Amino acid sequence: LKAVRKSKRVAVRSCNGSGKTYAAACAVVWWLMSFRDSAIAITTAPTERQVKDLLWREIRHIHAANAALVGGTASQTALEVSPRRYAKGFSTDAPERFQGFHDANILFVVDEASGVDEDIYQAIEGSMTTGGARLLLIGNPTRRQGTFYDAFNGRRSLWHTMHISAFDTPNVKGKAEVPGLVTPEWV
Repeated sequence: LKAVRKSKRVAVRSCNGSGKTYAAACAVVWWLMSFRDSAIAITTAPTERQVKDLLWREIRHIHAANAALVGGTASQTALEVSPRRYAKGFSTDAPERFQGFHDANILFVVDEASGVDEDIYQAIEGSMTTGGARLLLIGNPTRRQGTFYDAFNGRRSLWHTMHISAFDTPNVKGKAEVPGLVTPEWV
């Protein structure tokens, strides 16, 4: 969250089961709560299942646990705090669906970022025209090309990058027993 607050572009590559999707869900809710007048968060992933059943399941869980504080209403892939403070989740191969979103405070979250089509990234970049625009990419580094790969390689100077190793997670370090995170046995 600190990196998203300070940097226009943040990319996080990590192992399986490190909690990155939950952290991205926290970022979406935090973003909406950080701005009183207006804020938009747009999320995507390569498939509808990943959008609805992974990232948005976490967003709905966070909202339900904090509904009195957050306010608004949540559906399968939308959270509306007010008409000018909302989040939406899209899975599509049509970049046009990502165009036209502009706000002083807009956050784009791309889950499983290695698998998202490059046309989607171009459409997102077209909406990042304000100083308050942010882009968060998370995923496993499974491809050796594309925007997610470039964030850690050829275009690294444009990004705040982070790497989460399985050895850095609480369950593997032996500091906690967090259900759902990678286990020492898996590693």
